Amino acid sequence: MQAMLLKNRTFHLLEAKFAADELLKRLEPYCQMIETAGSIRRGVKQVHDIDLVAWPYYQETGQITLFDQAPALEPIRIREFLLSSSWAEDISIGPKIITFTFDGFPAEIYLVEPDGHNYGAMMQMRTGSAAFNIRLAMQARQKGLIYRAGYGIFKPLTGEQLDDGTELGLLKTLGISTFYLDPKNRIS
Repeated sequence: MQAMLLKNRTFHLLEAKFAADELLKRLEPYCQMIETAGSIRRGVKQVHDIDLVAWPYYQETGQITLFDQAPALEPIRIREFLLSSSWAEDISIGPKIITFTFDGFPAEIYLVEPDGHNYGAMMQMRTGSAAFNIRLAMQARQKGLIYRAGYGIFKPLTGEQLDDGTELGLLKTLGISTFYLDPKNRIS
């Protein structure tokens, strides 16, 4: 309930950025890469939450059998760290997102795939804005391609990825100006 009430509040950009930077410091030891995304990255003056994109360290879990093609990989260290912390409240852990409250701010950590291949695309999507992401999807459709949010640009029949996995590669593949590589230039 408290998380829902916080989600409707807005926070000044500098306060949210300060909290996000502190959160990054605490989580960096548990991640190969982690960055602030969302409205903080776009420099919006009033933000609703802290969005982070993380490529956490993954560990094999379970027992491998003859029929398993690959071991299960889980971001155990970052999950355990958050669950054992006294500063993270209202924690909810899903397979691709971890939500909690940090210092009064709603926070969301979006987890990329274990090999990190979708880090750039996830940063692009989670930075947004929603209107910008819709524009990317429409541009892809006009070119006969598929924009898979958080994953990249793909050919519809073969599923072949056309971008190089970076934000710049995604924009170039769609023929969108690199002016928008700077998140502050995106529609908020």
